[in-house]
Amino acid sequence: MINKIYYSLSYLEVDDDFSKLSADYILEYLQKLPEDSRENYLIKICDELEKEINESIKELNFDILAIINRILKFNKRYQINNKKYFDILEDYRLNEEIKKIVKEYFIPIDIIFEYKNDIISKFDIKESSFKEKEKEKEDKIKKYEKSNKVKLCLNIENFIKIFPDFNKYQFNDDNEKDIFDIQQNIGVPNALNKYKYIIKAKLKINNVTNLKEISDKIYDYIIERIYDKCYPNKPYKKDLEIYKKCISLNRIQPYHFIEKRDLVFFGNSEKEFADNIKLFMQEKSINNKIKIINKIIKLIELLYKFENMNKKYPWIDMDRIMSILSYTTIKSKPEMLYSSLRFLELYIVEKYIILEEWKVISEGITYRNFENIS
Repeated sequence: MINKIYYSLSYLEVDDDFSKLSADYILEYLQKLPEDSRENYLIKICDELEKEINESIKELNFDILAIINRILKFNKRYQINNKKYFDILEDYRLNEEIKKIVKEYFIPIDIIFEYKNDIISKFDIKESSFKEKEKEKEDKIKKYEKSNKVKLCLNIENFIKIFPDFNKYQFNDDNEKDIFDIQQNIGVPNALNKYKYIIKAKLKINNVTNLKEISDKIYDYIIERIYDKCYPNKPYKKDLEIYKKCISLNRIQPYHFIEKRDLVFFGNSEKEFADNIKLFMQEKSINNKIKIINKIIKLIELLYKFENMNKKYPWIDMDRIMSILSYTTIKSKPEMLYSSLRFLELYIVEKYIILEEWKVISEGITYRNFENIS
């Protein structure tokens, strides 16, 4: 006991100089006492401290303390809610600014889209030389388009209307075509990325504040508006294969898929996973799709943390994340997971490793991926 107290006093951290001085005095005085008297001395000090603390507690007005505690909690909630309201207002302000940019800003581009004999051979976007003073002259627009063999877009809203509908090419000649392959092969994602930088340059000239945030939001706005033209109307064979596979494997349990050391209690969270995966497929915004994926990952991390709260917690690596994501994907029975992942893979600006992993596992999962099952 005496050694523990020595250690505690030696490494004592206090906020005021008086308390520090008192601790130093006790430590110094202890060293001068005979060894057999030190423990009794410390016990006496502890008893006196306990007595003083108890008397001080009696003097406290707990009704006032309770009120103060409620006020502090209210203030904390108030600050959190205030931040949410300010975020909502700022988001509203940015959205209103984006609407104005989309409809009113003169950002002319030339669209090159070649389609011959059921073959789409080219798609490109270039900054246009068309003059703003002529934007109301229909004859000038037609002449410009004919002479340059392009489709002229004067603003972002105009671009969204003119953007080609790839859905009509999905079942040409009664043959299923992968419209994602078509978009990738003719360079639609690269062209849209180029368009994003054209918009950003124009906004910079117009001294728009929050340039990066607004240009990112505009890109997401464009993708959300052209989503139905880029996304298949009907499930692909691969979508149906994944769906049927999930139905056939739906009897599996966590211990079939997740290593024994990583087993977690799902409780009602299976439904939450299924709801989020369904929402991921329905959502048209890239930013919102990413938010849903991040929410799923956080839910997985929460399961691990809850299960290991009294243990030395292991690092949650990609293998652990994908084990639970694979299991919950099977249980959710997604109908168009392949298409949803392909779309996001095409139009996301930065690579997101979980997309690649999720796509590979969802396409290639078999009984060989499981533990203790034939």
